[in-house]
Amino acid sequence: MKKSILILTTLGAVVLMLAGCSSSNGSGDSSVYNSAMANGDNAVNDQNYSEAYAYYKSANEAKNDDKSKASENQAKNLVSAQKQMNSHKFGKAKTTLNKVKDESNGNSTMKSNAKDLISDIKNIKSDRSDYSKNVKNAKTFFESGNTESAIALLKEVLNAENIRDAYYSDIYKDAVDLLLDHTGSTTTSSSSSSSSSSDTGNAANGDFDVVDRGNISASDIEKARQQLRDQGVKNVDAWSDNDIVIAIKNAAADGRSTIKESDIKQK
Repeated sequence: MKKSILILTTLGAVVLMLAGCSSSNGSGDSSVYNSAMANGDNAVNDQNYSEAYAYYKSANEAKNDDKSKASENQAKNLVSAQKQMNSHKFGKAKTTLNKVKDESNGNSTMKSNAKDLISDIKNIKSDRSDYSKNVKNAKTFFESGNTESAIALLKEVLNAENIRDAYYSDIYKDAVDLLLDHTGSTTTSSSSSSSSSSDTGNAANGDFDVVDRGNISASDIEKARQQLRDQGVKNVDAWSDNDIVIAIKNAAADGRSTIKESDIKQK
């Protein structure tokens, strides 16, 4: 009988000890969870979704619940959507953003931000359509010898406030390349050659943010892009060839063969 009582007493002590350990671990996990969720929310307020994703993932690992899992999914999808938008994959981005918006138990701020980005996509696509038409029509004007009208359209594109955003990088490059290809060309009739020479001369001198490439080749431009990537510069592909040319020239003026992100600013 005494032996049975001793065994029961020992088992009871073990159970109480395990319960205490469980309670202690639970308290620790809750502390990690609460801190990670708060930090994730702060990162969302700063629209730093990569950082938010890391915090929410940590919170979900500490205490797997609907809120942390939903927030982790939302942040991950927002990171993906931003990459898709920068790569001009707007249809995929909209689908990804709808997942953020419709996430059950999700973060309300991320839902609201996703709605805003969906609205932004509509405006971006509209602007892209307008800019692309102008570049296409400018090409037609150049081919028909109407240089003045062509440059006027390209000027409208290159002077647009948002044209240097990553969402338009391909169109910006096309506009710059088209203008450079026809700078100094004599495709107009003799009656308009004087006007055309004046217009293209202005373009070569830097109007519309276009620079003369000189002896800088396409290989030089790609090499410079890789230098930026090696330095950890983000969105290098969003830099136009014109930007890279400016950076190469500024680096050369400082006696450097390696460009830096700060070289994009014209001196």
